[in-house]
Amino acid sequence: MVWSRRQFRMKYKNSLSRSFRQSQGVPQGSVLIPVPFALFIAGIEKKDSQGCEIGIFADDIIWRFDRNIEMIETELINSLESIQKFAKIHELNFNPKKSVASFFTTNKRLNNYQPKIFLDGHLLVYEQLPEV
Repeated sequence: MVWSRRQFRMKYKNSLSRSFRQSQGVPQGSVLIPVPFALFIAGIEKKDSQGCEIGIFADDIIWRFDRNIEMIETELINSLESIQKFAKIHELNFNPKKSVASFFTTNKRLNNYQPKIFLDGHLLVYEQLPEV
């Protein structure tokens, strides 16, 4: 693979580290990131998502649901469990520390709602206004 011999160095203030080998993947922010991601997760949208629709754009996955917020939360948790099974079968890891949960609604009563969504046993950070 093209990326198997990639090396990187770290810079802190005016000091530059020795070279390190990157054993897999591509650099963060690379224009190539969505391509391997899409190849790795091909087929994930066909998983039984129990009432959820899975939409994939670049390296983001978006679920769309109905009006019942408790049902949304339950369906999302079930979908994430299904996706974790898919990931383990395909030797993938989704990092809960780099994942967030967001709810988009026009219902002002739900503006302060704090969902409890878990990924691989870790509570996801809730971002009311995620960065795009």
